[in-house]
Amino acid sequence: MSRFYQDQRNLVLKHGAINNPYLTRFQTGRIADPEFQVFAIEFYSFSRFFPKILISRLSEALSVYRDECLKDGVEKELATTRREEQ
Repeated sequence: MSRFYQDQRNLVLKHGAINNPYLTRFQTGRIADPEFQVFAIEFYSFSRFFPKILISRLSEALSVYRDECLKDGVEKELATTRREEQ
């Protein structure tokens, strides 16, 4: 396992989204029924909307990537044109 991978894994495992008292209680079964009901409702809602959230984020990332590619292409074309003019 690479050092980079191990560092990233440790970073993720220490993150509050994964390492928190609520999830620890949930994992060990020390959670009250009302808390479990809230979790079930929230998880259902998250699962239901996750594909839309993911598509939105991917679309944004692709848009940024496309813009960067276009910018790089224009810059290369300008550099070529300038060289040809000299």
